[in-house]
Amino acid sequence: MNTFIETLKSTWYIWVLVLAAGIFKLFLPRIKGFFGEKSVAFFLSRLDPAKYKVINNIMLQAGQHR
Repeated sequence: MNTFIETLKSTWYIWVLVLAAGIFKLFLPRIKGFFGEKSVAFFLSRLDPAKYKVINNIMLQAGQHR
């Protein structure tokens, strides 16, 4: 029992990495969405403002929701 606790204490950084990986996996879709929105906004901002109007972060309803 004592060696088990000592092993856990000596490998604390592995548990921190496992926890961080779990949190990262949980928030990965949100992170990818954020960076995707920013990259598209960056490329669209280079369009000619006299010809185009760029609107970001718009959700369109598809189908009927009740």
